Amino acid sequence: MCSSSSSTMPSKMFAVVGLAAVVSPTVNEVPADFPETVLWRFQLASLGTQLMVWATLGLGFGALTARRQRRSAGVASSTVIG
Repeated sequence: MCSSSSSTMPSKMFAVVGLAAVVSPTVNEVPADFPETVLWRFQLASLGTQLMVWATLGLGFGALTARRQRRSAGVASSTVIG
């Protein structure tokens, strides 16, 4: 059912992204005299922030999904009984 043009789409996208990465100029945003400890602490804080954001979103979505499943299971069981 899958046509040959749709199966080559991911490889074409990888090629375009790879070409863009090769053609793009390199950027060094951190000056040579910037303290390494400050940069390391910033990176750790950024990682911690990302972990907290994604954990909160995942747990919140999981709780809402479980709540909705319980409600739909309750509606289905009540319709069978009633």
